[in-house]
Formats: sequence, structure tokens, C-alpha cells
Amino acid sequence: MRIPTWALVGGLLLSGCAASERITDDSGCASCHGTIAARHAQSGHAKATGSPVFQALEARATPSTRAFCNRCHAPAGGTGIGCLTCHRAVGNQGTVNARFIEGDPDEMLGPYAVSSAAHGARKHSFITSAELCGTCHQVDGGGAFHETPYDEWKASPARAQGTTCAQCHMAKKPGDAASGFDTQTLVPGGAVRGVGDHAFVGPGPELLEDAASLDLAVDGAHLRVTVGNRKAGHSLPSGARFLRRLTIEVDVDGAPAERFELGDRMLLAGQETFDPLAATSVEVRAIDAGATRAFDVETVGKHVEVRLVYRKYDPRILTYLGLDPALAEPFTMASRVVDL
Repeated sequence: MRIPTWALVGGLLLSGCAASERITDDSGCASCHGTIAARHAQSGHAKATGSPVFQALEARATPSTRAFCNRCHAPAGGTGIGCLTCHRAVGNQGTVNARFIEGDPDEMLGPYAVSSAAHGARKHSFITSAELCGTCHQVDGGGAFHETPYDEWKASPARAQGTTCAQCHMAKKPGDAASGFDTQTLVPGGAVRGVGDHAFVGPGPELLEDAASLDLAVDGAHLRVTVGNRKAGHSLPSGARFLRRLTIEVDVDGAPAERFELGDRMLLAGQETFDPLAATSVEVRAIDAGATRAFDVETVGKHVEVRLVYRKYDPRILTYLGLDPALAEPFTMASRVVDL
């Protein structure tokens, strides 16, 4: 049993950290790193096997496919991705498919070298690199399971500017690397340092509220809609695009006129399918980092409303999986109105 004790950490005498035995799994991390652990508990990492969509797909998958998925979603078993998966990684055997190389099991790696009686520690560049994130967020699997955020980042303005995944997704203001990291103590009584947000904010209103530009140009009965990917790190949408739905909705005089889809389109023998496990190819329709794309609409109406709507899940996939389409959680990223 872990009991509170005194520990010499980074030259400071600290109290409240349970260091009566060495850290061997994630269960003891919160005893010293309570604030960080609380944020991590809210993250998609911590709940990586908890979504109804993941569970529905896993129930339909073969044992080998389930094992493949859990290499990223539950690398140490359990219900998600814990602290040690990242903080013991010294590198990878390829930035794809969870091919981590684990270092000394008695040593935690981080941006700071702060050892304690609970564990050794070493400053290591891999923990802050895009390669760490890409090891799981770059996926080359069967069906529709091809995710390329790391490749997108390599070709992005963000990489050219020296910005990594963590600088956006762990920033004080999600998506804004310039906002920096929050300042706090790693352990009670320790030095105040810049610490990334371990909630790892992903696609949702907090991150997407200013991720896209939407511009309209009218020439007689012709309307041009231009959508821009304002985020410099990867495509819009990115990640598990086959699950997402990003739609340009054009209404004319109060009635639907055009719909343009930017999420991946899954195909089976050339026909659209909503089964990610069965898909044999994927049509990618995302907008590259920092790029724009134009869509043309011919209209004779007087009042035009255009919305860019993001859905966490494509409702058609939810229906196929026997799930409630309300899980799609629509969010309007941008909207414009024009009177002709």
C-alpha cells in the first residue's frame, strides 16, 4: 500500500507524495501529480475504449483486428492510455501503429528531469516530439483504418514553423500554440513550470471554434463558397476521418439547395459503405493544412445561408452500427448569410 511520506525531489523537500514503493503502473501517479492526473482522466486518451462507437466496432471485429486496435487504444490493457505509455517511451520503430520502444521501466521521461523516491526521471526529447503522438495517431490498418495526421503535419506550415502536436493540443488555449502551456507545479510544493494540458483537447467546439474560414462571393446567380483550413498542423478534418462528417450546407430561400462533404467516403467494390471494417478503399476529401477549397452553387434565390457543420460521427455510420444518431453531436464551425 502506498502511504504519504517525505521525498527529496529536485532539491526540494516535499510532502504529500506517496513514495514508499517504486511506481510500476499508472495507479500511483495521481498521489503526487494530482492536478495532471485529474486532467488526464477527462481526456480521450483515458477513455480510449469507452466510446459506444469503438465498442460497437470492436464487437464486430475479428480477434486480430481487436488486438491491432488495442495496441493504441489500450496498450497496457484496461480502458485506455495511461501515463506510462508515453512517459516510458524512448522512441519508436516507425511512426505508425503503436510501435513504441520502451525505456527503463524504473525511469520516467519528461520535459524536466525531476526524480523522487517513487521513480527516476530523465529529460528526453521524444516526450515533446510529434513522433511520439504520431506513433499512435498515424494508423495503417485494414478496412477504413488509415489515419495520416503525422504525414499531414510533416507537410504542414506548423512543422515549418517548428510547432509540434503538443504545442497546440496541450496549449493553454487549445489550438493556439502561441498561448503556451499553463504554469503549475508538477508536485505539491515543487517549482512552478510550464505544464501541458493533459486533457489533450481534440476535435470539438473548444478546438474547432476558429479552425475554419468561410467566405462567399456572388456573381449574378452564381455563388462561390470558399472554405479555408485555418489550423496549420494537419488536414480538416483529420484523424479518424472515416467516422467524422464535415458538411457545407447551402440553403436558398429557406430550403436545402446543396450539400458538400469533406469527410472521408468509404467504398466497397466502388460503392459507398458505412461499415469501416469492410471498406476496401477510402476517398479523401479533407482540406490540407493552411489551404482553401472553393465550391460553386448556381442559384436563382434571393436569400442564401451557408453553414460549415462538423459532426463527431457520421449519423449514417451510427445507424449502421445500431447506435443513436444523436451521438453525432453537430457543431456549426462557421456560417454566413447573403441576400442576392
